[in-house]
Amino acid sequence: MDKSKHPDLTSPRPPHLNDSRQNSADKAPFVAALLFLAFLLPQNIAKLASILVLTIYFCQKRFFFVADWQVLRTLLLTGIVGAGLLTISILWQGLFAILSNGFLAGQFLSQGQSLTLLKAQLLALPWFETLALLVLSVIYEEFVFRVFILETLGQIRVATMIAVALAALAFALLHSQLGLHGVGLAFFSGIFLGAVWYRFRNIVSLMLGHLLYNLIILYN
Repeated sequence: MDKSKHPDLTSPRPPHLNDSRQNSADKAPFVAALLFLAFLLPQNIAKLASILVLTIYFCQKRFFFVADWQVLRTLLLTGIVGAGLLTISILWQGLFAILSNGFLAGQFLSQGQSLTLLKAQLLALPWFETLALLVLSVIYEEFVFRVFILETLGQIRVATMIAVALAALAFALLHSQLGLHGVGLAFFSGIFLGAVWYRFRNIVSLMLGHLLYNLIILYN
């Protein structure tokens, strides 16, 4: 049998691939510093700059693509992500209502911008501006909280469960303007999305599923 047609899958990775991965890992602190500087800019410019930096960084690490790319598999995972987020939203809404007993919800939501007010502001914009904001937010959030933070924590040998929890906590704090209800929902959603990222490594499905969920919540 001609072994040239059947490469040994147990052989070690080629040295140039290991070197490329190591070089990308070495760049993580530099990327983090660029992100910090980007956040000093006005909000919209900061997000665009951060996305540009992360796009370049993760293109080098090839996290955009699944090795055996299949459209059907990606769409299926997108549906799972969207359905999972909707399920978490429903469960958290019921649990929060029980825990708050109708008191804490109003108290905390009155301290910040409620989800209802945020939806009203988005719906008041032209549809293409609303869609652009949702797409930009999804790309930004998934890159920062599911890919960059989790991969960086993984490189410094942080345990997977702790890394997912820390990324979810940071994601929840980003939604602090939505009050305690929004923070809790974002935290549990972050746990789910982090687990999906670690299991499938498919950033496209995370983005599409997250966007699908946001659209359903906005227009429901």
